[in-house]
Amino acid sequence: MNEINNPDKILIIDDESIIQATLHALLSDSDFEFYFANNGEEGIQKVKEVLPDVILLDVMMPGMDGFEVCHRLKSSKSTSYIPIILITALDTPEDISRGLEAGADEFIAKPPDRRELKARVRSMLRIKHQYEELEKMMALREDLTNLIVHDMRSPLNIIIGHGEILRNTPGSDTRLSQRIQKINEQAEKLNKFINEILMTARMEEGKINLNCSYINVNEAIKRVVEDHRTIAEARGIQLVASIPSTASMALLDERLISRT
Repeated sequence: MNEINNPDKILIIDDESIIQATLHALLSDSDFEFYFANNGEEGIQKVKEVLPDVILLDVMMPGMDGFEVCHRLKSSKSTSYIPIILITALDTPEDISRGLEAGADEFIAKPPDRRELKARVRSMLRIKHQYEELEKMMALREDLTNLIVHDMRSPLNIIIGHGEILRNTPGSDTRLSQRIQKINEQAEKLNKFINEILMTARMEEGKINLNCSYINVNEAIKRVVEDHRTIAEARGIQLVASIPSTASMALLDERLISRT
């Protein structure tokens, strides 16, 4: 049972009505909502319509067999997360290997045993619900990251903007200008750090867009070393870089190279 008390949806794909009825009867004492499809093509369409929580899939069907159905569903991003239990009389290592390669999550031999069937369905439902919880947590983390970045960036931009105004104000003495410059430098570092937080989150989610161009790798490394030399010296670390003088060009995203 899912968190909003809707029954879990079980889709049975089998070309034999007696097998459909048998599987339904074996699970009928559980609080499931059942759907049926009589062949592979109909099964794939039904999956898209109802998005079941578990699929019980017969292997030996005319036309599109269960292996092909499984492969197609697991190859689609919108249905790959749905657990598939293959119901089959085939039990050779080759058949099992073929099912695993197609993406099957579990196997049950014909004729199915009631206790085994229920146990495997419950196991697949736990995995499915854990996946859904993880997806919600990832979405929440993304929202939280975006909120933090936005809330930090707004006042930081104000600090940087006013610092620039003060630094360029005529009549400012040298010491004041130097202090304002330090404020701006630290604010820019913080702004860079905020951007890195956002970039890291997007990289982990596979959503980052690379901005590649041909750059001199040696010069890029020199800039990174210089950017971090002050921090290293403050920690008693001496940065030593041996960089060839000959230019070495490569197609890269320089933002990622400069990340700490």
